[in-house]
Amino acid sequence: MSGPMLDVNTNSATAWIGQGDTRSSVSVEFTGDYDAYGASIWQEQIATPAMAHTASDLRGPATKINPGPRAMLASSLSFLGACGESYAHAMRNPDSEPENLDLYPREIAEWAYMNSDELAILSMELEES
Repeated sequence: MSGPMLDVNTNSATAWIGQGDTRSSVSVEFTGDYDAYGASIWQEQIATPAMAHTASDLRGPATKINPGPRAMLASSLSFLGACGESYAHAMRNPDSEPENLDLYPREIAEWAYMNSDELAILSMELEES
């Protein structure tokens, strides 16, 4: 069984988790645009066996400096990790309303919880390089 893998290009990055029927991916791609505050706009795509999710709400720092795909993929993985932690908290405490549970659809939150180790490994790999 192989571990998670990374593929980084000039304006995009993809993390692959799992293999075969359980293979999933998390990708970010620079849209080429900046918002009114000067933050780079990135499209985030998450594809799991259960569903696909696409959003263009991932932003770089408001400095007109593009942080690059490695940094933005690390941000995306960090948000997924926080959402997965919130999902775990909600399972242990059904009456709670964890802060980061609504960052992604429920199916993605569950997937992030189930793949928390792989997400952490990828985050560390991105931070170290």
